[in-house]
Amino acid sequence: MAVTVRWLLGQRDLGLGLRAGAAAVDVPITFVITTELADPTPWLTGGEMLLTTGIGIPPGDDGCRDYVRRLTDRGVSGLGFGVGVSRASAPAALVDAADEFGLALVDVPLPTPFVAVARTVIDEIARRANAAQAAAGRAQQRMTRAAVAGGPSATLRELSVGSGGAALLLDRGGRVVQAHPAEFDPAVAREVGEQARAHVAASAVGPVTVRTVDPAGRRGTIVTQPIRVGDRGHGHLGVVLPREPSAADHVLIGHANSLLALDFERPLRLRLAQWRMNAAALRLVLSAGGDLDEAAQLVAEAADPSGVRALMIRGGADPDAVVAAVRAALHDAGRPVFVSEAGAASGVIALLGGDDGPGFADALVAGLAPGERARLQLGLGAPHAPHAVAEAVAAAELA
Repeated sequence: MAVTVRWLLGQRDLGLGLRAGAAAVDVPITFVITTELADPTPWLTGGEMLLTTGIGIPPGDDGCRDYVRRLTDRGVSGLGFGVGVSRASAPAALVDAADEFGLALVDVPLPTPFVAVARTVIDEIARRANAAQAAAGRAQQRMTRAAVAGGPSATLRELSVGSGGAALLLDRGGRVVQAHPAEFDPAVAREVGEQARAHVAASAVGPVTVRTVDPAGRRGTIVTQPIRVGDRGHGHLGVVLPREPSAADHVLIGHANSLLALDFERPLRLRLAQWRMNAAALRLVLSAGGDLDEAAQLVAEAADPSGVRALMIRGGADPDAVVAAVRAALHDAGRPVFVSEAGAASGVIALLGGDDGPGFADALVAGLAPGERARLQLGLGAPHAPHAVAEAVAAAELA
């Protein structure tokens, strides 16, 4: 919620003027402090704007240069020089050093009290913080309504809009299951997965170069959080921001995490009803050649960023047991559950993500009795576009 030197210069009632360091006017200011010490850096943390009348600035050109160098090394955001108190203007050596080291040097006219500068900055920081909190509150309400109506995909969409970044849902293995925006940089998605796998049980924040949410490719931030309820893990939430996360960002990410956890923990009765509806939608799409809009949109949620692929399972003595086992395995893996029995002749159809391979397909039937597994034939088709479910199922039948 910091302000910049440029913003401060725009407050005409203060009468401030830029004397040097024009390249540094967009540096953020987090605090304003008045000091006449020759070396105030031991008491600074970085981000401050210093106000001084020049009494404590070391004499001579070398003294001015060392003074500015120490300030910039400490991360000071700007230097305000009170003209007309101890000196009529800032020393030329101080001006030259500010340009050399990239420190914004601002003239503070005699009629402007230092406390007025400090209060202007502090009041604006507080105003921005309050506005961010209010915006976060509104975004939380939108996110909650979206989660009720649209589930995880809608939650990710509102989190992405509210934070100005990209939101990703990952399974327990750190693989991206859903993302908003959908056309997300695969390289960054892999970095999100690596961070999630490295911090399975805790939140983490790490740097990344983000071209998807920032075409300039500036350094951004990855935030990952495990989605857990008690001892049950449901995967991870990842957010990629083109900046350092703010307090409001953390509030939104935490709220989205809670909504996703609630969705994963829905009562079994509701979960089973959802699975039956998903199966019905899958049968509708297949029977209509994939051309029923609402059903097709629902079924497309099975896709990951690489598309959708189908698994055909045949040969089991008890198709109901196969359906139940595959549904439970997909749910335990944190994946959308689209499984349908397609009749005795056809077998059982399950939709997987485009990145899922034979190992994952085998794991879906691992919960069946060994004798039942031995009877099964599994056909895994190639990845297809999310809307090409019928083609994906045909490829699985061929396999």
